[in-house]
Amino acid sequence: MKTLLVHLGAAWFAVRNLRRRYLRTLAISVPLTLAMTIATTAALISDGIRQDGRIAAQHAPDLVIQHVVAGDLVPVHLSHIRTVLKDRVGISDMSPRVWGLVPFPGEGAPGALATIFGVHWSHHAPSDVRGVLVGEWPNQDERGVTVIGSGLAATGHLELGQTIRFHSKGAHSFRIVGILTPNTNVSAASSAWVHPEDARTLFGLSSDEATDVAVSLLDSAESPYLAETVLLKLPEHRLVEKSTVVRHFEAIYGQKSAAFSAIWLMLILVTVSLAFAFGMDTQANERREMALLKVLGWSPLLVVECRLFEAALIGIFATVTGFGLGGLWAVLGAPMISGYFLGWAQVYPGFMPPLAMQWSTGFALAMVGTIPLVAAGVIPAWRIGVLSPDDALRG
Repeated sequence: MKTLLVHLGAAWFAVRNLRRRYLRTLAISVPLTLAMTIATTAALISDGIRQDGRIAAQHAPDLVIQHVVAGDLVPVHLSHIRTVLKDRVGISDMSPRVWGLVPFPGEGAPGALATIFGVHWSHHAPSDVRGVLVGEWPNQDERGVTVIGSGLAATGHLELGQTIRFHSKGAHSFRIVGILTPNTNVSAASSAWVHPEDARTLFGLSSDEATDVAVSLLDSAESPYLAETVLLKLPEHRLVEKSTVVRHFEAIYGQKSAAFSAIWLMLILVTVSLAFAFGMDTQANERREMALLKVLGWSPLLVVECRLFEAALIGIFATVTGFGLGGLWAVLGAPMISGYFLGWAQVYPGFMPPLAMQWSTGFALAMVGTIPLVAAGVIPAWRIGVLSPDDALRG
Protein backbone atom coordinates (compact mmCIF):
# COMPACT_ATOMS: atom_id res chain seq x y z
CA MET A 1 0.00 0.00 0.00
CA LYS A 2 2.83 2.35 0.88
CA THR A 3 4.53 1.66 -2.44
CA LEU A 4 1.31 2.41 -4.32
CA LEU A 5 0.94 5.72 -2.48
CA VAL A 6 4.52 6.63 -3.38
CA HIS A 7 3.84 6.01 -7.08
CA LEU A 8 0.57 7.94 -6.90
CA GLY A 9 2.44 10.80 -5.28
CA ALA A 10 4.95 10.82 -8.14
CA ALA A 11 2.10 10.84 -10.66
CA TRP A 12 0.35 13.72 -8.86
CA PHE A 13 3.60 15.68 -8.73
CA ALA A 14 4.00 15.11 -12.49
CA VAL A 15 0.50 16.51 -13.10
CA ARG A 16 1.35 19.60 -11.05
CA ASN A 17 4.57 20.08 -13.02
CA LEU A 18 2.66 19.94 -16.30
CA ARG A 19 0.23 22.58 -15.06
CA ARG A 20 2.96 24.89 -13.74
CA ARG A 21 5.01 24.62 -16.93
CA TYR A 22 2.01 24.85 -19.22
CA LEU A 23 3.88 26.60 -22.04
CA ARG A 24 6.32 23.73 -22.35
CA THR A 25 3.44 21.27 -22.05
CA LEU A 26 1.59 23.00 -24.89
CA ALA A 27 4.73 23.16 -27.05
CA ILE A 28 4.97 19.37 -26.89
CA SER A 29 1.30 18.35 -26.81
CA VAL A 30 -0.02 20.58 -29.63
CA PRO A 31 2.13 19.15 -32.48
CA LEU A 32 1.59 15.64 -31.14
CA THR A 33 -2.18 16.18 -31.04
CA LEU A 34 -2.06 17.55 -34.59
CA ALA A 35 -0.08 14.52 -35.74
CA MET A 36 -2.52 12.09 -34.13
CA THR A 37 -5.52 13.97 -35.57
CA ILE A 38 -4.16 13.75 -39.11
CA ALA A 39 -3.16 10.12 -38.69
CA THR A 40 -6.54 9.12 -37.25
CA THR A 41 -8.55 10.80 -40.01
CA ALA A 42 -6.33 9.38 -42.74
CA ALA A 43 -6.51 5.88 -41.23
CA LEU A 44 -10.31 6.01 -40.91
CA ILE A 45 -10.76 7.02 -44.55
CA SER A 46 -8.07 4.73 -45.96
CA ASP A 47 -9.24 1.65 -44.04
CA GLY A 48 -12.87 2.53 -44.83
CA ILE A 49 -12.27 2.77 -48.57
CA ARG A 50 -10.32 -0.46 -48.64
CA GLN A 51 -13.05 -2.19 -46.63
CA ASP A 52 -15.62 -0.94 -49.14
CA GLY A 53 -13.48 -2.33 -51.92
CA ARG A 54 -13.18 -5.73 -50.25
CA ILE A 55 -16.95 -5.89 -49.67
CA ALA A 56 -17.65 -5.00 -53.29
CA ALA A 57 -15.09 -7.55 -54.49
CA GLN A 58 -16.88 -10.37 -52.65
CA HIS A 59 -19.78 -10.06 -55.12
CA ALA A 60 -17.68 -9.30 -58.20
CA PRO A 61 -17.36 -11.83 -61.05
CA ASP A 62 -14.12 -13.75 -61.50
CA LEU A 63 -13.55 -12.24 -64.94
CA VAL A 64 -14.97 -9.29 -66.85
CA ILE A 65 -14.61 -9.16 -70.64
CA GLN A 66 -14.56 -5.67 -72.13
CA HIS A 67 -14.05 -4.40 -75.66
CA VAL A 68 -11.54 -1.56 -75.87
CA VAL A 69 -10.85 0.50 -79.00
CA ALA A 70 -8.20 3.25 -78.88
CA GLY A 71 -8.45 3.28 -75.10
CA ASP A 72 -12.23 3.72 -75.06
CA LEU A 73 -14.72 1.17 -73.77
CA VAL A 74 -17.10 0.16 -76.56
CA PRO A 75 -19.96 -2.38 -76.51
CA VAL A 76 -19.12 -6.07 -76.78
CA HIS A 77 -20.91 -8.29 -79.31
CA LEU A 78 -22.55 -11.10 -77.38
CA SER A 79 -22.79 -13.56 -80.28
CA HIS A 80 -19.03 -13.35 -80.79
CA ILE A 81 -18.31 -13.76 -77.07
CA ARG A 82 -20.64 -16.77 -76.80
CA THR A 83 -18.97 -18.42 -79.78
CA VAL A 84 -15.53 -18.06 -78.20
CA LEU A 85 -16.60 -19.22 -74.72
CA LYS A 86 -19.10 -21.96 -75.53
CA ASP A 87 -16.56 -24.81 -75.42
CA ARG A 88 -14.49 -23.49 -72.52
CA VAL A 89 -14.34 -25.80 -69.52
CA GLY A 90 -14.66 -24.34 -66.02
CA ILE A 91 -17.17 -21.57 -66.74
CA SER A 92 -20.21 -21.71 -64.47
CA ASP A 93 -22.03 -18.61 -65.70
CA MET A 94 -21.73 -15.86 -68.30
CA SER A 95 -23.85 -12.72 -67.82
CA PRO A 96 -23.96 -9.74 -70.19
CA ARG A 97 -24.05 -6.46 -68.27
CA VAL A 98 -25.52 -3.17 -69.44
CA TRP A 99 -24.33 -0.13 -67.54
CA GLY A 100 -22.93 3.32 -68.15
CA LEU A 101 -22.39 6.83 -66.86
CA VAL A 102 -24.90 9.63 -67.34
CA PRO A 103 -24.92 13.26 -66.17
CA PHE A 104 -26.16 13.54 -62.61
CA PRO A 105 -29.84 14.50 -62.81
CA GLY A 106 -30.08 16.45 -59.56
CA GLU A 107 -28.95 19.95 -58.67
CA GLY A 108 -26.76 18.91 -55.74
CA ALA A 109 -23.64 18.13 -57.78
CA PRO A 110 -23.51 19.91 -61.15
CA GLY A 111 -21.12 18.29 -63.61
CA ALA A 112 -21.03 15.00 -61.71
CA LEU A 113 -21.99 11.62 -63.13
CA ALA A 114 -24.28 8.81 -61.99
CA THR A 115 -23.85 5.12 -62.81
CA ILE A 116 -26.86 3.35 -64.32
CA PHE A 117 -27.03 -0.46 -64.06
CA GLY A 118 -29.42 -2.67 -65.97
CA VAL A 119 -30.62 -5.42 -63.65
CA HIS A 120 -33.18 -8.19 -64.04
CA TRP A 121 -35.67 -7.46 -61.28
CA SER A 122 -36.41 -11.16 -60.78
CA HIS A 123 -32.75 -11.87 -60.00
CA HIS A 124 -32.87 -9.73 -56.87
CA ALA A 125 -35.89 -10.42 -54.70
CA PRO A 126 -36.39 -7.82 -51.95
CA SER A 127 -35.10 -10.22 -49.27
CA ASP A 128 -31.89 -10.70 -51.27
CA VAL A 129 -31.10 -7.03 -51.80
CA ARG A 130 -27.68 -6.28 -50.36
CA GLY A 131 -28.62 -3.36 -48.16
CA VAL A 132 -31.66 -1.61 -46.73
CA LEU A 133 -34.50 -0.89 -49.16
CA VAL A 134 -37.04 1.89 -48.64
CA GLY A 135 -40.02 1.55 -50.95
CA GLU A 136 -40.45 -1.55 -53.10
CA TRP A 137 -38.44 -3.71 -55.46
CA PRO A 138 -39.98 -3.66 -58.97
CA ASN A 139 -41.88 -6.61 -60.41
CA GLN A 140 -40.17 -8.90 -62.90
CA ASP A 141 -41.08 -7.12 -66.14
CA GLU A 142 -41.77 -3.63 -64.80
CA ARG A 143 -40.36 -0.95 -67.07
CA GLY A 144 -39.91 2.80 -66.68
CA VAL A 145 -39.07 2.56 -62.97
CA THR A 146 -35.81 2.81 -61.07
CA VAL A 147 -34.28 2.06 -57.69
CA ILE A 148 -31.66 4.64 -56.72
CA GLY A 149 -28.89 4.66 -54.14
CA SER A 150 -29.46 6.58 -50.92
CA GLY A 151 -26.48 8.85 -51.61
CA LEU A 152 -27.88 9.74 -55.02
CA ALA A 153 -31.24 10.50 -53.43
CA ALA A 154 -29.74 12.67 -50.70
CA THR A 155 -27.49 14.64 -53.04
CA GLY A 156 -30.24 15.26 -55.60
CA HIS A 157 -33.00 15.76 -52.99
CA LEU A 158 -34.96 12.94 -54.62
CA GLU A 159 -37.87 11.07 -53.01
CA LEU A 160 -40.07 8.05 -53.67
CA GLY A 161 -42.64 8.65 -56.39
CA GLN A 162 -40.68 11.40 -58.09
CA THR A 163 -39.71 11.18 -61.75
CA ILE A 164 -36.02 11.28 -62.59
CA ARG A 165 -34.70 12.01 -66.08
CA PHE A 166 -31.48 10.46 -67.41
CA HIS A 167 -29.75 11.70 -70.56
CA SER A 168 -27.47 9.53 -72.71
CA LYS A 169 -28.30 8.66 -76.32
CA GLY A 170 -31.62 10.28 -75.57
CA ALA A 171 -33.63 11.54 -72.61
CA HIS A 172 -35.58 8.92 -70.65
CA SER A 173 -37.72 9.38 -67.56
CA PHE A 174 -38.05 6.88 -64.71
CA ARG A 175 -40.30 6.81 -61.67
CA ILE A 176 -38.45 6.23 -58.38
CA VAL A 177 -40.02 3.23 -56.62
CA GLY A 178 -37.21 2.37 -54.22
CA ILE A 179 -34.25 3.93 -52.43
CA LEU A 180 -31.50 1.46 -51.57
CA THR A 181 -28.76 1.86 -48.98
CA PRO A 182 -26.16 -0.71 -50.12
CA ASN A 183 -23.47 -2.07 -47.84
CA THR A 184 -20.85 0.08 -49.57
CA ASN A 185 -20.80 3.88 -49.60
CA VAL A 186 -19.55 4.02 -53.19
CA SER A 187 -22.64 2.22 -54.52
CA ALA A 188 -24.95 4.37 -52.42
CA ALA A 189 -23.35 7.54 -53.73
CA SER A 190 -23.71 7.15 -57.44
CA SER A 191 -25.84 4.20 -58.53
CA ALA A 192 -29.30 3.72 -59.98
CA TRP A 193 -30.81 0.45 -61.17
CA VAL A 194 -33.22 0.08 -64.10
CA HIS A 195 -34.60 -2.78 -66.23
CA PRO A 196 -31.98 -4.11 -68.72
CA GLU A 197 -34.11 -3.20 -71.73
CA ASP A 198 -34.55 0.32 -70.37
CA ALA A 199 -30.78 0.50 -69.99
CA ARG A 200 -30.26 -0.70 -73.57
CA THR A 201 -32.63 1.97 -74.83
CA LEU A 202 -30.94 4.62 -72.70
CA PHE A 203 -27.45 3.77 -73.99
CA GLY A 204 -28.49 2.91 -77.56
CA LEU A 205 -27.47 -0.77 -77.47
CA SER A 206 -28.96 -3.53 -79.59
CA SER A 207 -30.05 -6.91 -78.20
CA ASP A 208 -26.69 -8.39 -79.29
CA GLU A 209 -24.67 -5.74 -77.47
CA ALA A 210 -23.69 -5.18 -73.85
CA THR A 211 -21.30 -2.95 -71.96
CA ASP A 212 -19.28 -5.96 -70.84
CA VAL A 213 -19.65 -9.63 -69.93
CA ALA A 214 -19.24 -11.02 -66.41
CA VAL A 215 -17.85 -14.55 -66.22
CA SER A 216 -18.08 -16.74 -63.11
CA LEU A 217 -15.81 -19.78 -62.83
CA LEU A 218 -16.15 -23.10 -61.07
CA ASP A 219 -12.71 -22.49 -59.60
CA SER A 220 -11.62 -18.85 -59.15
CA ALA A 221 -7.98 -19.90 -59.11
CA GLU A 222 -8.28 -20.80 -62.81
CA SER A 223 -8.99 -17.18 -63.87
CA PRO A 224 -5.40 -16.36 -64.99
CA TYR A 225 -5.24 -19.44 -67.24
CA LEU A 226 -8.68 -18.87 -68.73
CA ALA A 227 -7.90 -15.19 -69.30
CA GLU A 228 -4.74 -16.10 -71.18
CA THR A 229 -6.50 -18.54 -73.49
CA VAL A 230 -9.49 -16.26 -74.10
CA LEU A 231 -7.24 -13.32 -75.01
CA LEU A 232 -5.77 -15.42 -77.82
CA LYS A 233 -9.26 -15.60 -79.33
CA LEU A 234 -10.24 -12.04 -78.38
CA PRO A 235 -7.08 -9.95 -78.88
CA GLU A 236 -9.02 -6.70 -79.14
CA HIS A 237 -10.65 -7.26 -75.76
CA ARG A 238 -9.55 -6.66 -72.18
CA LEU A 239 -10.04 -9.22 -69.42
CA VAL A 240 -10.22 -7.88 -65.88
CA GLU A 241 -9.60 -10.40 -63.09
CA LYS A 242 -11.18 -9.90 -59.67
CA SER A 243 -7.88 -10.58 -57.91
CA THR A 244 -6.16 -7.89 -59.99
CA VAL A 245 -8.81 -5.30 -59.14
CA VAL A 246 -8.52 -6.04 -55.41
CA ARG A 247 -4.72 -5.94 -55.54
CA HIS A 248 -4.61 -2.61 -57.38
CA PHE A 249 -7.27 -1.17 -55.08
CA GLU A 250 -5.23 -2.06 -52.01
CA ALA A 251 -2.02 -0.73 -53.57
CA ILE A 252 -3.51 2.62 -54.62
CA TYR A 253 -5.09 3.44 -51.28
CA GLY A 254 -2.15 2.02 -49.37
CA GLN A 255 0.07 4.53 -51.19
CA LYS A 256 -2.34 7.38 -50.50
CA SER A 257 -2.35 6.48 -46.81
CA ALA A 258 1.46 6.30 -46.84
CA ALA A 259 1.68 9.98 -47.83
CA PHE A 260 -0.20 11.00 -44.69
CA SER A 261 1.83 8.52 -42.65
CA ALA A 262 4.97 10.38 -43.74
CA ILE A 263 3.51 13.71 -42.55
CA TRP A 264 2.41 12.08 -39.31
CA LEU A 265 5.82 10.57 -38.64
CA MET A 266 7.55 13.89 -39.32
CA LEU A 267 5.31 15.62 -36.78
CA ILE A 268 5.98 12.82 -34.29
CA LEU A 269 9.73 13.27 -34.85
CA VAL A 270 9.45 17.03 -34.27
CA THR A 271 7.48 16.43 -31.08
CA VAL A 272 9.94 13.87 -29.74
CA SER A 273 12.85 16.18 -30.56
CA LEU A 274 11.16 19.04 -28.71
CA ALA A 275 10.51 16.83 -25.70
CA PHE A 276 14.13 15.69 -25.65
CA ALA A 277 15.44 19.25 -26.01
CA PHE A 278 13.19 20.56 -23.21
CA GLY A 279 14.21 17.66 -21.01
CA MET A 280 17.93 18.26 -21.51
CA ASP A 281 17.62 22.03 -21.01
CA THR A 282 16.72 21.83 -17.34
CA GLN A 283 16.27 25.21 -15.72
CA ALA A 284 17.93 26.13 -12.42
CA ASN A 285 14.64 26.21 -10.53
CA GLU A 286 13.84 22.68 -11.74
CA ARG A 287 17.23 21.43 -10.55
CA ARG A 288 16.69 23.00 -7.15
CA GLU A 289 13.23 21.46 -7.01
CA MET A 290 14.60 17.99 -7.66
CA ALA A 291 17.37 18.56 -5.13
CA LEU A 292 14.82 19.40 -2.44
CA LEU A 293 12.84 16.27 -3.29
CA LYS A 294 15.97 14.18 -2.79
CA VAL A 295 16.63 15.88 0.51
CA LEU A 296 13.07 14.94 1.50
CA GLY A 297 13.80 11.30 0.74
CA TRP A 298 13.01 10.78 -2.94
CA SER A 299 15.20 8.16 -4.58
CA PRO A 300 16.80 8.76 -8.00
CA LEU A 301 14.43 6.18 -9.51
CA LEU A 302 11.41 8.02 -8.14
CA VAL A 303 12.67 11.27 -9.67
CA VAL A 304 13.11 9.49 -13.00
CA GLU A 305 9.64 7.97 -12.63
CA CYS A 306 8.15 11.42 -12.05
CA ARG A 307 9.66 12.81 -15.26
CA LEU A 308 8.57 9.77 -17.24
CA PHE A 309 5.07 10.20 -15.85
CA GLU A 310 5.09 13.70 -17.33
CA ALA A 311 6.02 12.38 -20.78
CA ALA A 312 3.47 9.55 -20.57
CA LEU A 313 0.67 11.89 -19.51
CA ILE A 314 1.39 14.26 -22.39
CA GLY A 315 1.51 11.33 -24.83
CA ILE A 316 -1.73 9.77 -23.58
CA PHE A 317 -3.58 13.10 -23.50
CA ALA A 318 -2.42 14.09 -27.00
CA THR A 319 -3.18 10.63 -28.41
CA VAL A 320 -6.69 10.44 -26.95
CA THR A 321 -7.43 14.03 -27.99
CA GLY A 322 -6.06 13.33 -31.47
CA PHE A 323 -8.25 10.24 -31.78
CA GLY A 324 -11.30 12.28 -30.80
CA LEU A 325 -10.55 15.23 -33.09
CA GLY A 326 -9.58 12.92 -35.95
CA GLY A 327 -12.80 10.96 -35.60
CA LEU A 328 -14.83 14.17 -35.52
CA TRP A 329 -12.99 15.50 -38.56
CA ALA A 330 -13.69 12.27 -40.43
CA VAL A 331 -17.38 12.24 -39.46
CA LEU A 332 -17.71 15.81 -40.75
CA GLY A 333 -16.47 14.61 -44.15
CA ALA A 334 -12.74 15.22 -43.64
CA PRO A 335 -12.61 18.60 -45.44
CA MET A 336 -9.24 19.44 -47.03
CA ILE A 337 -7.99 15.84 -47.16
CA SER A 338 -10.93 13.71 -48.34
CA GLY A 339 -10.42 14.98 -51.90
CA TYR A 340 -6.95 13.46 -51.89
CA PHE A 341 -8.31 10.01 -51.06
CA LEU A 342 -11.46 10.37 -53.16
CA GLY A 343 -9.94 12.11 -56.16
CA TRP A 344 -11.74 9.68 -58.46
CA ALA A 345 -15.01 10.76 -56.83
CA GLN A 346 -14.94 14.02 -58.78
CA VAL A 347 -17.06 12.23 -61.39
CA TYR A 348 -19.58 11.14 -58.75
CA PRO A 349 -22.01 13.13 -56.65
CA GLY A 350 -20.46 14.16 -53.36
CA PHE A 351 -20.76 11.56 -50.62
CA MET A 352 -19.59 10.79 -47.13
CA PRO A 353 -16.26 8.93 -47.20
CA PRO A 354 -16.58 5.38 -45.85
CA LEU A 355 -15.01 5.16 -42.38
CA ALA A 356 -13.46 2.16 -40.66
CA MET A 357 -10.35 1.36 -38.65
CA GLN A 358 -8.75 -1.97 -37.92
CA TRP A 359 -7.79 -2.72 -34.33
CA SER A 360 -4.17 -3.19 -35.40
CA THR A 361 -4.14 0.30 -36.95
CA GLY A 362 -5.57 1.93 -33.82
CA PHE A 363 -3.13 0.07 -31.57
CA ALA A 364 -0.16 1.08 -33.75
CA LEU A 365 -1.25 4.74 -33.69
CA ALA A 366 -1.59 4.68 -29.91
CA MET A 367 1.83 3.09 -29.42
CA VAL A 368 3.61 5.50 -31.76
CA GLY A 369 1.85 8.42 -30.09
CA THR A 370 3.07 7.54 -26.58
CA ILE A 371 6.13 5.27 -26.52
CA PRO A 372 8.58 7.50 -28.49
CA LEU A 373 7.72 10.46 -26.27
CA VAL A 374 8.36 8.44 -23.11
CA ALA A 375 11.55 7.00 -24.59
CA ALA A 376 12.78 10.50 -25.45
CA GLY A 377 12.43 11.42 -21.77
CA VAL A 378 14.57 8.59 -20.39
CA ILE A 379 17.99 10.25 -20.79
CA PRO A 380 16.90 13.72 -19.54
CA ALA A 381 15.04 12.09 -16.63
CA TRP A 382 18.04 9.98 -15.64
CA ARG A 383 20.31 13.01 -15.97
CA ILE A 384 18.21 14.83 -13.37
CA GLY A 385 17.67 11.75 -11.24
CA VAL A 386 21.37 11.07 -10.64
CA LEU A 387 22.18 14.73 -9.91
CA SER A 388 23.30 15.13 -6.31
CA PRO A 389 21.38 17.65 -4.16
CA ASP A 390 24.55 19.65 -3.54
CA ASP A 391 25.35 19.99 -7.25
CA ALA A 392 21.75 20.88 -8.07
CA LEU A 393 21.57 23.62 -5.42
CA ARG A 394 24.92 25.09 -6.50
CA GLY A 395 23.73 25.06 -10.19
